[in-house]
Amino acid sequence: MSNPLRSGPYNSQKWVIDAYEESLSVFMNTQIQNVKWGPKNKAPQSHASDSS
Repeated sequence: MSNPLRSGPYNSQKWVIDAYEESLSVFMNTQIQNVKWGPKNKAPQSHASDSS
């Protein structure tokens, strides 16, 4: 999961569902202010399921 403010659609931020900050807290035990440019949350549990 990437920070949508950095990697999301430039002109369509209002359509983005942002769970990045919560994901950092739950899966990486940190806050958005402490994350440098580039790190992604790669925990499998942090990604939406494709089995819908």
